[in-house]
Amino acid sequence: MYVSGFSQDEMFEYFNCGIDHLIVIDHKKSSVENILQQLTQTYTSCFLLGTFTSINSSPIRNKSIHLPQQSRSRTVQLKNILFKYPKPCLTSNDNPIVTKDRMKQPIANDKTRCAVLISTNDTSLLSLLAYSTSTIECAFEIVLVLSTLASLSDIARVNELYPSVVTKVIQPKKYAARNYDLDQKIDDELQLHGCELVILDRYACRLSSSFIQAWRGRLLNIYPSLLPAFRHSTSPIRDALQAGVRITGVTVHFVAESDTDNDGPIIAQESIHVTPIENEVQLENRLRTLEQQLYPKAIDMVASGKIIYQGKKRMGKVNIAPTIASSAY
Repeated sequence: MYVSGFSQDEMFEYFNCGIDHLIVIDHKKSSVENILQQLTQTYTSCFLLGTFTSINSSPIRNKSIHLPQQSRSRTVQLKNILFKYPKPCLTSNDNPIVTKDRMKQPIANDKTRCAVLISTNDTSLLSLLAYSTSTIECAFEIVLVLSTLASLSDIARVNELYPSVVTKVIQPKKYAARNYDLDQKIDDELQLHGCELVILDRYACRLSSSFIQAWRGRLLNIYPSLLPAFRHSTSPIRDALQAGVRITGVTVHFVAESDTDNDGPIIAQESIHVTPIENEVQLENRLRTLEQQLYPKAIDMVASGKIIYQGKKRMGKVNIAPTIASSAY
């Protein structure tokens, strides 16, 4: 259906297997056969779809239930359906779902679905949302924001300005206490909402090697230095001032092997001059403004296919990014 020209929205709205109503019947109080006969007289068709079975029922209570014999069909699992079904259903009519003139038209919404992971305020989140919603030819959209902290002002602003974006809080301590893999929970949310790119924006939790491997080439991060300079530093801005550098900047890169090594292939960089009289706070504010300008453009290049992850080449002790398309900004 997708190849034939049906949009995703049309498939999700109409692909309900022809089921208009679902009725749950207590077989102890009502006869299933009688109810099916009564419904058949009123509706075009009705079928017995299945039965509920308790997984904790004891052998004494486990009695067989005699139900009308019907042929069984193979079950079909629809992934990522929850992020579409909350939308209001289209008005029913007798017209075809897709007219002949629309069959060869491109899919209406083919933007790359992105998730943003944050752990603090003053991120590029609002800038990413503003860019993706105001730029006509933007190739990505933010559909999910995951935060490790509750009550962040950035989350509150997203809920206020962009109500269609799903925001969730995933606290590491909560899942550690339950012996639950935090990265697995994040991955579940990403899969549920059909995310294709993962954007790290001041995300403080360590990512496991298995998570990085699973999302390699689709996992982006931004760092406040011109990598590879100060890539192992925990305070790159402070170290840049102490080193007396006159030029610094920000780098958007793929996360390749570790989220702390910052040695993945570089996507884009932007630089600024460091003045001798500015302090760490002033330089940090200028770099944050630079991040908010560069990050959306870099993500757009990856989402549009202008930059494709091809792994990482090594030359001696220096990590060299693969050949990629030139910057488009």
